[in-house]
Amino acid sequence: MRRLFCPPAGFWDAATRHAAATSDHTALARAAHDRGRYRHAFDLYRAAAADHIFALGILAQMRERAGDHEGAEQLARAAAGHTTAMRDLARRREQESAERLYRTAADVGHPSALHDLARTRERAGGSGRGTDLLRFRLEADGRIAGPW
Repeated sequence: MRRLFCPPAGFWDAATRHAAATSDHTALARAAHDRGRYRHAFDLYRAAAADHIFALGILAQMRERAGDHEGAEQLARAAAGHTTAMRDLARRREQESAERLYRTAADVGHPSALHDLARTRERAGGSGRGTDLLRFRLEADGRIAGPW
C-alpha cells in the first residue's frame, strides 16, 4: 500500500538539494517520474547529469515529450557519449511524423492509412494500442472489424 503513496512537493525539493550521490539522484528521479512528478524528476535527472551521461538522454526524452524539440536536441547532443539518446530522439520524431501523416490520410478516407497507423503503433511497443485504435475506429465508422 505504501508504494501508492506520493510524497509532497517539499520532499522532492529537499531530495533534489540533498541527495548524496548520483545514484541517489537517479533512483529518486525514477521514483518521481513513476509518480507523475515530472518537474521533480527532471530536476533530479539534471542534478545527476553532471556525473551520469545516461541522465542526459532521459532529460532529452522528457524535453521531447514536453514539445521542446530544440531543448531535446541540445540535451541529446550533450549526451554524445550516450549514443542511444540521439537515436531514440530520431525514432520518436519519425514515429510522431508518421502518425501525423497516417491520421491525415485516414481522415480524408485513404483505405489502408488507419491500418498503417495501427501497425506503426504496434512496432513502437504500444502493447495493443494499435489494434485497439483500429477496432475503435472501425466500430465508430460502422465497419466490421476483421480477425485480429
